[in-house]
Amino acid sequence: MKKLIIKDMNFKFNEQQNYFFHTINITFKSGNTYFIQGKNGVGKSTFFSILQGTLPHHSLLTGTVNFNNTEFIINNNCIDQKLYSHVKTVVQNVNTMIVNSMTVEENLKLAGLPTYPRCKPLSSIIALPAIMHEFMIDPLMNVEQLSGGQKQILAIMMTLQKPTQILLLDEPTAALDEKNTHMVIQFLNTLAQKIDLIILIITHDKELTQTYAQDRTIIIKKDVNETRTIAFES
Repeated sequence: MKKLIIKDMNFKFNEQQNYFFHTINITFKSGNTYFIQGKNGVGKSTFFSILQGTLPHHSLLTGTVNFNNTEFIINNNCIDQKLYSHVKTVVQNVNTMIVNSMTVEENLKLAGLPTYPRCKPLSSIIALPAIMHEFMIDPLMNVEQLSGGQKQILAIMMTLQKPTQILLLDEPTAALDEKNTHMVIQFLNTLAQKIDLIILIITHDKELTQTYAQDRTIIIKKDVNETRTIAFES
């Protein structure tokens, strides 16, 4: 089991502002799917930006992060590129990732291309065929045949064609009906356990967390000074 442990993390957008996040201490364990909730503008996306390493240059971030028994001291507003290399994000609009005129397998192979591809045959996919079949996805299917939930699953698998240990998703079920929502959450839970991932999901849907999150709901709140806290829902 791997752990992502955030210790005494503080963040503000610039020196003149109050702390946005103050003394954040939280632990995430691999094999689990976590749901992050909070009102609009409370800081869910900012928390993801900290884990992705995409904060504005003028912001201030301090604290330590321990991942897989390696401690990273936050320095110069960054955690460490070694940590960021383990973090991958599924974009909210998965249609921007997927080529509808191609098959599932072709999309997965495209996702595995390096940043600067060379002229050579597409590599074999690092996909998870057993999981694909569990959710009625055939690699030879044309993407246009997939349901909304299956397309979301394809986008997740495309993201995993690059080495990943921490997976971030922003409202992955927002546009899905109940059946497809159940499919995607079941897939994520299965995925987290089978390949030992830490999965974090931003969602506004309280019913979703009540149904699927059990003790894995994280709430972001702000006080009268606009400072945010992060804690598991008690």
